[in-house]
Amino acid sequence: MNPLTIAHVDLKGLQPRPQLLLERVEALARYGYRAILVEYEDVFPYRSECFSNLADESWSSKFLKEFLAKARACGLEVIPLQQTLGHLEYALRWDALAPFRMPGGYPSTLHLGSPEAKTWLFGLLQEMIDAHPDSSHIHLGMDEARALHAYAKSVGCDPLALFLDYLDELCRFCEEHGKTPVIWSDMLEDHLRPDNLSRIREFQNRVILACWDYAASTKPDSVVRFAGRRVSRYWLEHPEEDGSPRLRSNTEWIEDWPEEIRELAAPHRVSKSGFRSLFPAAVWKKLGFRVWGAGAASPSEDGLLIPFYHKRISNLERWQEAVREWRLDGLIVTAWARSQTCAPPGILPELQMPMFLYALQNRCGEEDGDPGDLRDLFLRLGRCRENWWIEPDLIAELEARLLSVGPSRPTWELLIRMLRIQAARREIDLATYQAERYLCGDRLPATEWDGRLEELQAACGKLAKLRDETRSCLENRYFGEALEEWLAEVFDAYLDAADTLADKIILKRKRAAARFSNRLRVGMCGLFLLAALCFAKAGETGPKETHLLFGEVCVREAKDRAWTVRIRGEVPSLAGCYVLVHDSEGKLVMQKHVPQGNYSDDNALDLTIPKDGRAEDYRIIVVGQEADSRGLNLPLTDLQLEVYGRTLFAIPPPASLWFLAEPGGQKFSGHSGEVRILDGTTPTAGPLEPEKLYRLDTGKTFYFRADPGAYLSFSPDCCFLPEAKLGKIPWWQLTGSGRPDSPTSE
Repeated sequence: MNPLTIAHVDLKGLQPRPQLLLERVEALARYGYRAILVEYEDVFPYRSECFSNLADESWSSKFLKEFLAKARACGLEVIPLQQTLGHLEYALRWDALAPFRMPGGYPSTLHLGSPEAKTWLFGLLQEMIDAHPDSSHIHLGMDEARALHAYAKSVGCDPLALFLDYLDELCRFCEEHGKTPVIWSDMLEDHLRPDNLSRIREFQNRVILACWDYAASTKPDSVVRFAGRRVSRYWLEHPEEDGSPRLRSNTEWIEDWPEEIRELAAPHRVSKSGFRSLFPAAVWKKLGFRVWGAGAASPSEDGLLIPFYHKRISNLERWQEAVREWRLDGLIVTAWARSQTCAPPGILPELQMPMFLYALQNRCGEEDGDPGDLRDLFLRLGRCRENWWIEPDLIAELEARLLSVGPSRPTWELLIRMLRIQAARREIDLATYQAERYLCGDRLPATEWDGRLEELQAACGKLAKLRDETRSCLENRYFGEALEEWLAEVFDAYLDAADTLADKIILKRKRAAARFSNRLRVGMCGLFLLAALCFAKAGETGPKETHLLFGEVCVREAKDRAWTVRIRGEVPSLAGCYVLVHDSEGKLVMQKHVPQGNYSDDNALDLTIPKDGRAEDYRIIVVGQEADSRGLNLPLTDLQLEVYGRTLFAIPPPASLWFLAEPGGQKFSGHSGEVRILDGTTPTAGPLEPEKLYRLDTGKTFYFRADPGAYLSFSPDCCFLPEAKLGKIPWWQLTGSGRPDSPTSE
């Protein structure tokens, strides 16, 4: 009899839209599968419970019937998986079910000492059986119940004895309903001993053992899961040899196996240090059990973007050999949506489909072609996921193949997208490495910190743009909370970490500027010191030059017009500086790299912002500018209303500045002297009146701070309060989004 071929459909991750899921069922039947193992978890429409975070993400009874009808029409048996011991987080995390948890630890394991807990679980099992009248099997899970060991110890019992007593109850329940139970075999393999072997064999005609191993290949195993996880002492005695497994102080040794266990494993030993991979499946088969192997199209180890296809191909090829050689009764090809309920969602299901096909047909693409060629392509994709930085080459190859693919086209398009995301994340990784390796010291000059910040921000800009595009793409295929989790894990976590690093770089640059120059050379946002021209007081001749340290420039149009950012002064950094302008809606209207150089009034660099049909506020960010001598001259634009913000400032004393008070007021504090707020010529210490004009006298202090922030000007005629939302826009995420046809974008 041919072994049963079973595809695992794990629904605890990204929720596919109904049509996409039904198309996946059709594809699995087309590949040659005869059954699907469905892990519903919290989407199953239990009559008695709702376990989903959001009720509208659970399936309706109507859709469940539609799903089962589709599978039946495709000739597929639906084998439901109802967790009965471990991996019950989706239910036991709810406080109302806390009494049913195993005492202590993570809320994943059923309390076998509680009759009420068992009654509740058998109620769920009854509902699952009732919903699948056409199924001859039901999978009970029963894997990785780690809390059982501690509980058994606390009550003075053998953990496997508790396990087998409970398995007996489950088998009797399934037998009464005409179902053949299936369990994962790892708990038996972990706790196998000579004194419980005969008890285990009592189940050989009552339960099917599903032996899973997602790492196995044709290479011998140096770590074996048989009567515990064990390693040969050979490695301890030969530490100089390559390929040594990890050893710990509590490592168990193969040489310490009892004689009965050693005899079971002996036929599969191939060297002093290793055994044939997957041999526990052969042992169970020899002991008289029905055995299903279980490899992986994508285990949780594969993470988020692209599976380790080279490892998956190797694993599936080894399971194909094992099924033939040991005459196993079935093969499950698993594809895990998450490692467990509370973990982040994993690989997109479409990217698992090529391995479902390969497991049965030894080819990766549905269309006719050279299977070896496609196998080699997927091997390279896997290597690229691991440690080959060849994304551009693979993208070009996949794009060339798009013209010839048929049903698998969405998979290929997603692969291209994932490669682009992976490349952008690796750029952030590289920029992060280039910065973090220097964070512990203060030896880099400010110009080097500028370059590292620009590289990091440029990489973040690429990833942010891909995030928006990917969201639009995936929302047509998936929905719900898990999609938001996936996007946050792929994009936001990276961008947030980079943002935190950028703050550290800014601080390091500030320290470098203070150390390597007698002038302070760094401000906020990246940041820059601009030199300002303050005109002479009454009675003085000629302009007086000073330096103002700040983080951003905000300007306001009195009416819609074309206006100019004028670069005058010195840009001393070898990397130059970068100027960005965005409006209050977060639209990037200009971005420009300014090369190193001196820009006199006669050869100033003018950057024109065209009319856009409305008068509004704009924010200008200058990244990477430092003022070793002059810096940039102010005002920066040809608009009347121009202010400088936001929290930290520095200006050679004495200086007089103007500002409009904001709602809630502001406080100013000097580093080494008093900063006075004047209402006209009268000092004021009381609450400031919102939107009233005040003058700031910096006295003898060079550095001062505004809390929570302020927008300053050199003239009362230039003061205004920018729109509040302008300062909240994450400008670094806008980088790279300028229109490519704009002469002022780069």
